[in-house]
Amino acid sequence: PDGNYILAVRITGQEYSDMDFYGGEIVEYEWNGGDLSGPEVIVPRSSSYNYYYPTYSPDGEWIAFNRSSGSAYAASSAELFLSSRDGSNIIRLDNANGGTNLQNSFSRWGPLPDDDVLWLAYSSVLDYPIDDRGQPQVWVSAIEPAKAESGEDPSSSPFWLPGQETNSDNHLPFWWSK
Repeated sequence: PDGNYILAVRITGQEYSDMDFYGGEIVEYEWNGGDLSGPEVIVPRSSSYNYYYPTYSPDGEWIAFNRSSGSAYAASSAELFLSSRDGSNIIRLDNANGGTNLQNSFSRWGPLPDDDVLWLAYSSVLDYPIDDRGQPQVWVSAIEPAKAESGEDPSSSPFWLPGQETNSDNHLPFWWSK
């Protein structure tokens, strides 16, 4: 968020396209006004999981990212995780994930903290009882950084973001100021 660093995914396994790959790890580069230094590994590669779609929290202290046992794009096993900026504290967002095999992906942070809470929007095929067509929809979870600092799951149960077309895929949430 301060413009001095860039998060990226370094692919260490098979790569078929920029969306279809295995062996992703989360890395951070420092931007020096024209050059990149690094990378520093934040979430190292794994032989069992693929890590991807990293995004800084608005305060720059946390990184939300995905983990799946398969490829990156539309992976049914995709789950949301949170890491401290240096990678020392990695937490599965159990409450936000709401279960397994829900294709939880494409997380984006709300622009500003609300008191002691950050907001994380993401795409998921969680059941929406009013009109559940099994299509990815945008959901939002509150994230309490104080809980994350102590190693607890900082996420709340998610809520469905109103105003979406329930018969189409909604993958990429974005925030804007009025």
